[in-house]
Amino acid sequence: MSFSFGFSGDDIEGGEHEDVDQDPETNRNDVSEKQDVVAQPRVHTLKELLTSLPSQITYNSLRLPALANGFPNSPPLNVLRRSLVDIRAQLMAEASEANDNDHLIENLNAGDLSKHAQLSNEPTHVIELGAGSAIPSLTVLKLRPKAGPKLHLTLADYNADVLKLCTAPNTFLHLCPPKDAPQRGALNLGHEYDYDLEEVQPQLNGIEDVLAEQHLSVDFVSGGWGKQFVDLVTSLEPSNSGSDAQLKRLILATETIYSPDTLPVFTSTLLSLLRQARSGSRALVAAKQIYFGVGGGVAEFERELKTQDANAQLKSVWQCPYKDTVGRVILEVTLPQGP
Repeated sequence: MSFSFGFSGDDIEGGEHEDVDQDPETNRNDVSEKQDVVAQPRVHTLKELLTSLPSQITYNSLRLPALANGFPNSPPLNVLRRSLVDIRAQLMAEASEANDNDHLIENLNAGDLSKHAQLSNEPTHVIELGAGSAIPSLTVLKLRPKAGPKLHLTLADYNADVLKLCTAPNTFLHLCPPKDAPQRGALNLGHEYDYDLEEVQPQLNGIEDVLAEQHLSVDFVSGGWGKQFVDLVTSLEPSNSGSDAQLKRLILATETIYSPDTLPVFTSTLLSLLRQARSGSRALVAAKQIYFGVGGGVAEFERELKTQDANAQLKSVWQCPYKDTVGRVILEVTLPQGP
């Protein structure tokens, strides 16, 4: 599930605002009809997921447009991510029987997300459902004040291979960028760069120390949504120091409402995560207005949301300004604060 906001291709060459429609049936959180049992949620550590990386990976950059609403003078932001070609090369080398590689092709632009996902100055738990490249979460981290409070991040994807091949390497690129990585404005967006991981073996072996230095904790969760998923994610959450309340949560999700079959479990999962969170928590859901030929969309999500919780509040906080693209929005979901 990619996060689609300006809707240029992530790992696909194209114009800055070119619309790239991915087949919803390749969505990573979709449970194939060939599967009899939904994969049970499982926790992975960053160190565990990084152990399978080769000695060298190739990366490129996603350039996000200048941010508005809070960052009026900000230059374009470059977010490093592992190249799709490199991911496919590792898949071939391992003779992986994972799902078709198309589930790694993403269609996203986190620039518009960032102005709606600014973190408050208090401990927060960011949860990304269907993380994939994790560009939205990593963009939030990149914009996070260095002296800010500790942040807990949970990156979830149905497919464990996606976490291993894509999500975790991108997270490492954010935490330990190559020393010779081009800076803002200097990156050739059509070029791919090599990263010799043998040179940063101490950081790989001591990734927990790297996280601690950056006041950050990260967990990865594979498997299907539902009550077990919610319970597992909640169990990973550190307590809010000095308070019995849970942390404030920011939930990110994209292309998760396309299928009427999975819409109920996604909605119940999202609502459960919000109900167990501190007041002021919210979810941002990016989606197309209508998924032609599939049956899902914004209207269907709103109906399901109100069916499961009549008090849930839904509003559109962003709409794609380009008329030649499929109608896309960012929806904010909140629950009324208690007394």
